[in-house]
Amino acid sequence: MRIIFNLINCGLGNNGGSQTLVKSANILQLLGHEVIIIDSMDIKYTWDKLEVPHLIIENLKNVPNADVVIATGYKTVSPTLDLPNRCGIKCHWIRGWETWQIPENKIVEKILKVPTIKFVNGKRLYNKLKYFNIDSTIIRPGVDSDLYYKINSKTKKQFVIGGLYNIKHKSKNTQMILDLAKKLQFSSVSQTLLFMYGTHPKPNNKLIDHYVQNPSHKEKNKLYNSCDLWVAPTINDSLHIPPMEAMLTGCPVVGFKGDNGGMSDYLIDNFNGFTVESFSEMEDLIFSLYYNDGRRKLMEMSKNCRDYILKNIGDRKNNMENFIKILENNI
Repeated sequence: MRIIFNLINCGLGNNGGSQTLVKSANILQLLGHEVIIIDSMDIKYTWDKLEVPHLIIENLKNVPNADVVIATGYKTVSPTLDLPNRCGIKCHWIRGWETWQIPENKIVEKILKVPTIKFVNGKRLYNKLKYFNIDSTIIRPGVDSDLYYKINSKTKKQFVIGGLYNIKHKSKNTQMILDLAKKLQFSSVSQTLLFMYGTHPKPNNKLIDHYVQNPSHKEKNKLYNSCDLWVAPTINDSLHIPPMEAMLTGCPVVGFKGDNGGMSDYLIDNFNGFTVESFSEMEDLIFSLYYNDGRRKLMEMSKNCRDYILKNIGDRKNNMENFIKILENNI
């Protein structure tokens, strides 16, 4: 099968959405399919090597023939619809509710109600589309179980919380993690450390005890393994990636209840982490976990993390094999 991922007007940068597309394209090619990425700009993504052709398209007439063309970001939907029928069935893999691009009423009219076959990456977007009476199929990208795993480490006295540093998207609530660290570090819980990573240069912030900019997979694995709890207060994700990676290393996660944080597919309260209603509830939880009974609870939860992710999210190969079966049924 020849598959085109359309990134025209969107591009590839260092973010989780681009990583999903790069890794999915690479896996699909390994499975024996011909995959092409069409774009309108140079690649800015550096986290992994793209193994498939990347074509910069100046005229849609130059897009190759294909069996399937898949719109990615919202800006790629219009050029996908404009492609000739020789480019195959027109699909859209929706991986975010992109209200930072267009308001919700425009999303419904210009993205949901247009003639593409809709795929989503998790429960949040499936339920969102269902609310607007739009059918979709969940296609999860899968996880890198070979890159993120438990490393045997010595017992430490410090209680380490981890989090993603992202000041570009306010919905990630980086400031909330910093506020938690401040309250912890200036209280009786003085041995709490905060470890973070992100694409931003190292912040000049004394609350952050350890920071890695654009970490390699090995560096991220080491950082996750250093954490007792991964804090993910994001409020506008569809399938939030860092908590899944943390869980593969045996690190429990705390996030907000409901679908909006993008963790309802895998975060189970009091099993492999915690779901809370508010910042104050998250604060109270972390204070309680600092003490020995709470830390023992985290150690017990740690045993449930990796297996649950592998069983319910799955690796990239199995998810892409499932994607192919679904595409074949639509051709």
